[in-house]
Amino acid sequence: MKKIKRTLSFLLIMLALNVGVAFGQLADVPTPERQAQRMSNVMAERLDLSEEQKQKVLDLNVRLAKKEKELLENEDLGFFDRVEKMKELTRARAQKLEGILNEQQFQKFNALNNRIRNTGNN
Repeated sequence: MKKIKRTLSFLLIMLALNVGVAFGQLADVPTPERQAQRMSNVMAERLDLSEEQKQKVLDLNVRLAKKEKELLENEDLGFFDRVEKMKELTRARAQKLEGILNEQQFQKFNALNNRIRNTGNN
């Protein structure tokens, strides 16, 4: 049940963003590159990344943000297929980050992700 709530919360947020864009309510629609840059900046600050790690994390986040955008725009995918594909991207991000971050940083990343996921379940 928690997974369903988490997934629905995520999709509602994504839907709200798309509706805002569709109606022109967002003046500055972020590109996947800008979204990835913001995410990378937060990660760099919270995880105390080295310069090399910052670049690798940015590259990863840009690639995945583009894939996420493609998924959200793919009208051929059904709701549950889209959810599953988004979960796959989330798992791929974690797997790739495990090779970029040191053990302490990766544990902190997981803790932050768990806190974010659990915020919508209370």
